[in-house]
Amino acid sequence: MNPHCFRHSRLDNLKVQGVPLEKLKSLANHSDISTTESYLKDRSEEDIAEIFGMDPSYFAA
Repeated sequence: MNPHCFRHSRLDNLKVQGVPLEKLKSLANHSDISTTESYLKDRSEEDIAEIFGMDPSYFAA
């Protein structure tokens, strides 16, 4: 573990909480949005439901 790992985790957690990508870019002080995107994990709706203890059917169309 190093401070950079915490930076990645914090941005990823904020993303899961619904913070917009532009805001994450600003918080990270990145000049390029693609740098911010590289920090973030792709999560499925099922993953998000599990993280927040939600019923996955919440995302059903």
